[in-house]
Amino acid sequence: MHVVLIEPSAAGHRMAYARKALRVLAGMGYDKVTCFTSEAQLRCPALDGLDQEPAFNASIRQISATTLEALRRTNTLGTAAASFRRLRLYRRLLRGVAPPDLVLTMYADDLLPALALFPRALGRFSGVFMRTRFHWKAMGIRGPVRSFDAVLKKLYVRLLRQSDVPMMTFDPILVQYMGRYYPDVARKLLFLPDPIYEGPLDSRFRRPSGPEKLQLVVVNPNPRKGMDVLEKAVASPRWVQSVALLLVGEEAPRYAERILAANAHAEVHCIPSYVPDPTLAACISTSDLVWCIQNGQYAVSGVMVMAARYGKPVLVSAKGVAARLAIDGGFGYACITASEVLDALQRLNADCALSAAMGKAARKFAKLWGQEEFARTLGVLVR
Repeated sequence: MHVVLIEPSAAGHRMAYARKALRVLAGMGYDKVTCFTSEAQLRCPALDGLDQEPAFNASIRQISATTLEALRRTNTLGTAAASFRRLRLYRRLLRGVAPPDLVLTMYADDLLPALALFPRALGRFSGVFMRTRFHWKAMGIRGPVRSFDAVLKKLYVRLLRQSDVPMMTFDPILVQYMGRYYPDVARKLLFLPDPIYEGPLDSRFRRPSGPEKLQLVVVNPNPRKGMDVLEKAVASPRWVQSVALLLVGEEAPRYAERILAANAHAEVHCIPSYVPDPTLAACISTSDLVWCIQNGQYAVSGVMVMAARYGKPVLVSAKGVAARLAIDGGFGYACITASEVLDALQRLNADCALSAAMGKAARKFAKLWGQEEFARTLGVLVR
């Protein structure tokens, strides 16, 4: 059976994911692969020897610079317009290719055009989902969609229930969430654990011990948010001994200078991506506490799983999706406001019960989501 892989990105780790997914598909009978990728991706080590892979017969085709630039321009368009534009580009790309039995894409934005290319059956599409934010309006779903729950119910679940091919994901929190709320759909999810996360997950966090002051790891994928409270936190020598700060983005060096000015003992890393990253793993493994300032559920879930692997407590300073995953997934504590983050850190350093410090946050979430179990969960996470 024939698989078409569309991966125009230059992000090398995504091609490594794709190769792992292709090996799994080969075991399911998909033994022929046509891979469309960019010139930059052709230099990726993960692509070396793909056409000599014994598990399947692969051919690699380069996406032209013109088509690649046209694909990049769709990122600035609205949801529906981008999907239709990508659909036209993919049709041009696949001209002359034998009809595939399965289309594999590494990016959720490619989900809709890939489905539209082969409208007969959703069952001939499988996505390796790097994130869980989908374009539900282009799927014909109308009305306001304000929560992660609604997006899953209206789009993710709809796709999986109609598919006869398992969809793959590297997001362990998503697997856990789907298994709890949609068990019939979760059976069609194929979890491919990333090597950086493999190993036993210890969600019973250990309380920091040893130094009187905390060794803090702060993960802030979006440096424009949370920088003010971050400066206040690292400038408090009373309870912070050292700070390993991981910033992502082009403006990260400028924000790093601000942090170093606030605390000369801060160790700043400007990394290309937050999950997965060896620098992030190394910093978390030697820390007492991980503080994640981010609203994206995939980023938070990756950080939480990595922290759980090393038995480190996590504070998530975010509202909505990320904080709910923090509680519901059993990986850490969710904080609503920056002041509550600081309060929790101080109480933790003073060897007070963290559950007491986070009681206010628990009550807010119980009221916000209407599920008292979230509040009860907080009392059992730290032993």
